[in-house]
Amino acid sequence: MVAPLQQTNTSETVSRERFNREKEARLEAERMLEARSRELYEANRSLSASLEKEQKLVALQYALITSINHEFRTPLTVVDGATTRIEKIATGESREGVLEKCSQIKRAVHNLTQLIERSLQGFGDDRGDTIMPIDVQSLTRQPMSDR
Repeated sequence: MVAPLQQTNTSETVSRERFNREKEARLEAERMLEARSRELYEANRSLSASLEKEQKLVALQYALITSINHEFRTPLTVVDGATTRIEKIATGESREGVLEKCSQIKRAVHNLTQLIERSLQGFGDDRGDTIMPIDVQSLTRQPMSDR
């Protein structure tokens, strides 16, 4: 039979060992939690930086499209107006040829204006949308002399 004093020492030793194992497990869990928290914090910082960069790029795209819109529309309006005036004053034998060329110019102006409208539609009012793709190659395939 085990003496009561010896049994108490054994129980204390078992309890102390269990306490130490639980303490080490808690410390390891805390270390793991801290490491994971650092990983998540760094991932969050990286995502925030990426979002800010993307927002700046969208703002630059919007500014570019707005500038292109203005730079194209102004001369297109002048060309369209000049074509209308030429149509009104065209006389004589060359009138049909002049009117045909004026019609071609007006169609080209209309096509470019429509292209600008379609590319601006992708932006909407909130500036968060993406730009609709523009097929520049299809615009350049047909020479102006054929238009």
